Amino acid sequence: MSRHTTTTFAIIALILIAGIPLVSAGNFVPSRVIQQGDTVYIGDANLNVTAALNSAAGKGAVFTKPDLTVIGWWASAAMIETSPPTKTINLAGRDTSFQVTPADFVGYTGPWYLLGSDGRLANDNALVFRVKKVWY
Repeated sequence: MSRHTTTTFAIIALILIAGIPLVSAGNFVPSRVIQQGDTVYIGDANLNVTAALNSAAGKGAVFTKPDLTVIGWWASAAMIETSPPTKTINLAGRDTSFQVTPADFVGYTGPWYLLGSDGRLANDNALVFRVKKVWY
């Protein structure tokens, strides 16, 4: 076998080996990490909101299982410090793969806050994220 042929086979082998991880990865899409106060859009999927929940609880942006997982939204004229939220959603078990579904969020855009165990605003810095509608 000539030197040129050996080099060609070596290059082809490297290309094939490099391509194997891309093929075996399939449809894997890594989670997008959402920090406290970030904007998410209706239709977004595979979001990791753990850090946002923990930050809103005053624990810092840590990736441990959050103690508080219920978020709430208030209508624009509501007093969020004293009135119960207009809509609540429990993110328990889906904080690392959260989807901003139309069923949950259409009609409820704007800020979403972390609720304490009493169903009220968790603290003075409880903003988790803001939801916006996608405009096409």
